[in-house]
Amino acid sequence: MSSHVNVGTGVDVTIKELAELICKVIGYTGELTFDTSKPDGTPRKLLDVSKINALG
Repeated sequence: MSSHVNVGTGVDVTIKELAELICKVIGYTGELTFDTSKPDGTPRKLLDVSKINALG
């Protein structure tokens, strides 16, 4: 039986932080805008990375 393995850092980041990191990595210098009329979004995006960490 196969199972899913979450791949991530185990550190929660906001959408804004992730967008800024992507901009930095790809060298984007334009403006980011966010729809403040929908501030809640997904409350948490943190994955359980215990399975992949157990693999070493």
